[in-house]
Amino acid sequence: MFVPYNVSEVTFETKRLVFLDAFSNPFGYSEGRPSALGENVIRDITQPRQVTDQIRRALLHVRSQPVRGVLDSLTTILLVSDTLKPPMAYLQHKIATDKEMGIVSILTIHRDVHDVKIVTAVEHYCDGVIRLKNEFINEKDASPTEILQIRKAPGMT
Repeated sequence: MFVPYNVSEVTFETKRLVFLDAFSNPFGYSEGRPSALGENVIRDITQPRQVTDQIRRALLHVRSQPVRGVLDSLTTILLVSDTLKPPMAYLQHKIATDKEMGIVSILTIHRDVHDVKIVTAVEHYCDGVIRLKNEFINEKDASPTEILQIRKAPGMT
């Protein structure tokens, strides 16, 4: 997956980048990858506690350093869950844990897949919201322009 970005397994071995695999191993695609041994594999993405515990275990070696994380994507957790309760519980727990440990996380969500109420609820929980959208500025444009908006940030009214 990282080949187009020139990221090799050496990057994973430095422990400066931890990749948690929530999909490949259950379907047998992880042979030859750093997660193949099951060290950084989330076995059941529908269980928020398992997801959170695996993230915590993966970050044990970096307690004294600032940590930044990216979850791609919250949409997946929402779609595989039967109800909204487990993903929202995960989100609340993740945000509380991040604040306690001084972690900054970026969570992505695909707005066009979810009901507006779900997206609004997720945005409510988060400290900041950045929205990337494609928009036609002029009627004559052949392709849309990417627009990045800061919708919510700490201290922003």
